[in-house]
Amino acid sequence: MILFLKKFFLKLPIRRKILFIVIITSLAVLFTTLLFFIYFSSQRIKENLVQEMTVLAEIIGSRSTAAIEFFDNKTAKENLDSLRARKSVKLACLYNIAGMEFAKYDRDQRNSMCPEKMEIGGFFVGDELVIYRNIEMKKEVIGSILLISDLRDVKKAIQIYFGYTLLAMLIGGAVAFILSQTFSRIIDRPINSLYMAARSVTDQGNYNVVVKKKSNDELGVLVDAFNEMLLQIQIREGEVKEANANLEEKVKIRTSELEKAKSLAERANESKTEFLANMSHELRTPMHAVLSFAEFGSLESFEGEREELHKYFKKIENSGRRLLSLLNNLLDLSKLEAGKMNFNMQFNNVEMPVNSVISELQKLLEDKNLKIKVEKPNEKLIAFFDQEKIVQVFYNLISNAIKFSPYNSEVNIKIKYTENRNYLLLSVFDKGPGIPSGEFESVFDKFVQSSKTNTGAGGTGLGLSICKEIVNGHGGEIWCRNDEEGGAVFSFTLPIEQKNG
Repeated sequence: MILFLKKFFLKLPIRRKILFIVIITSLAVLFTTLLFFIYFSSQRIKENLVQEMTVLAEIIGSRSTAAIEFFDNKTAKENLDSLRARKSVKLACLYNIAGMEFAKYDRDQRNSMCPEKMEIGGFFVGDELVIYRNIEMKKEVIGSILLISDLRDVKKAIQIYFGYTLLAMLIGGAVAFILSQTFSRIIDRPINSLYMAARSVTDQGNYNVVVKKKSNDELGVLVDAFNEMLLQIQIREGEVKEANANLEEKVKIRTSELEKAKSLAERANESKTEFLANMSHELRTPMHAVLSFAEFGSLESFEGEREELHKYFKKIENSGRRLLSLLNNLLDLSKLEAGKMNFNMQFNNVEMPVNSVISELQKLLEDKNLKIKVEKPNEKLIAFFDQEKIVQVFYNLISNAIKFSPYNSEVNIKIKYTENRNYLLLSVFDKGPGIPSGEFESVFDKFVQSSKTNTGAGGTGLGLSICKEIVNGHGGEIWCRNDEEGGAVFSFTLPIEQKNG
């Protein structure tokens, strides 16, 4: 039974549980209180009855003193018969000084025997109240009186009290129900709000709901905690979404990097193949010239003129120097990449390597009818560099500018200090086809040539790579861009002071 009631109670909605608890508790308290009230009231009624019957016995005894003293049974009997007005009195007996029955009143006319003499006082025996008192006259005991009463008055009073108790319980239960209905809403509404919000979260995934706080008690704290929990969930959800978005972005970036790396690897492989083809061509051409002119020189040595022989040997010398230059480039690049290239760093005027290279390339300028222009400030341009290595850089950059500039155009060289005057900025401008925007960095890689200037023959793709290693070794930077007026611009910086390390 208890288990059934427990299961039934657990299935009730929270509001009915509150009503049930309040009503049951109220009725239990009220019933317990009324039980105590009935008990103590019945005890009080009994005490009052004892006092009342004791007083009645004393009155009858006092009125019967003369009858006992003069042995007047008739008067004594009349005194006892006056108890008929008191319907609860069943039996009344008067005793003389010897304890013998002197007069008797029997309500039910059953010839009930008067009991023998007993202790003075009032006490309950079963459903009867027994009062036994001495009768005194001038402070001397002349007899005694006995009254036996049933408890009909007590029972009647208890029944009345019980009726009132039952009525009070019904009224109290009704009041408790009304009050619990009213006050349960104070607890039920915020709990119901929490329930509806929780259902909205679980059924619809709506974390934007906010439960309105209506009190500062534990329910208010619970509402605050619930709202804070939803806020934290929203924050975590936002962080998860952001993390997923970042992860997707990272995956895209990584994929792009892998594709780029793959493309670079493929280009490097193509560049390597192209380099081998160009290198074989570059080596074969001067070698073929060396062999051819050596053969011509051998034949002409028997019958040719001296001037013709000089021309052949001069071409052999030029071809040999070209071979030596190619081999030196390969050797320099390997040393630079391995960090084994020694730099003879000194403070030098940068105009010296510029003028030296222009003088060396004068024949190429004249062949294409090119003008060369140097723009610089009117002051000494001193920097800390290895003059031989910077000559090599200028030679590569200016010779490329001459190579890719059209006939009857010009090559410009600009030299100036940077804004903080910590570096010299040196730029070489040509009037060639320029460089595609996606190749500004790759043209400095080994064996790579610009797609606009690569003809499939001529050039190994090592010159700019060597320039980059030399400039980096000086603590400077090198880069390229396209000029707004057409052509490409190659720029690099040189420190004007000695770099630590």
